[in-house]
Amino acid sequence: MSAMAASARAADVPGAGTPLFRPRRQVSAPVSSFAATLAARGRAPAPSRAEVQSKPVAVTTRRSHLAAEKGAATSAASSPRRMASPSQGAGSGSAYDGLFFEMAERYGVDPTLVAAVARAESGYRRDAVSSAGAKGLMQLMDPTARALRVTDSFDPAQNVDGGTRFLKTLLDRFGSTDLALAAYNAGPGAVARFGGIPPYAETQTFVRRVRDFQREIQGRQTGEVNS
Repeated sequence: MSAMAASARAADVPGAGTPLFRPRRQVSAPVSSFAATLAARGRAPAPSRAEVQSKPVAVTTRRSHLAAEKGAATSAASSPRRMASPSQGAGSGSAYDGLFFEMAERYGVDPTLVAAVARAESGYRRDAVSSAGAKGLMQLMDPTARALRVTDSFDPAQNVDGGTRFLKTLLDRFGSTDLALAAYNAGPGAVARFGGIPPYAETQTFVRRVRDFQREIQGRQTGEVNS
């Protein structure tokens, strides 16, 4: 990316003076077989402390408990692709499949999109570091990590949590997956200024790669369901 584009992207971080995500070489990794996930063992994502404290305490009878389980199973069966079956996880085939699924469900993002971003960014490598200093699975720059309260970018749980939260804010802001991906790479200010995907070769390639990876993951997921 040009120096002008990098400078413009830096302006998107209030008070940071450093771009959210700087240009870097993307690393690809082959997709292997499906990894076992926490969700496959029937475990739901752990609620946050705020969620626990905000929920009223209720006394549950055996009958209401069984009814709730039945309702949850029916809901899962009829939900859209974004709410993938727990037995599948995100379908990335990586060792972090369950983590992608957990964070995607926590923040309301398509798990296949989270997995695809991680693949395009780091090739599913928790220790990946770009020449610009972006770190971890979803390649967080240090100022971005601090803003997202990520204290260790090489901790997969913290990194994917922060990256997914940021991706969710971009999806909500722009209302488009492609624009959100462009903003993830080039910065939201660049997308706003150009009124679409910026004319940066790196950003345009990044958007295409993520979408291609997402379709591949969705295809594997569908094949697993049908097998």
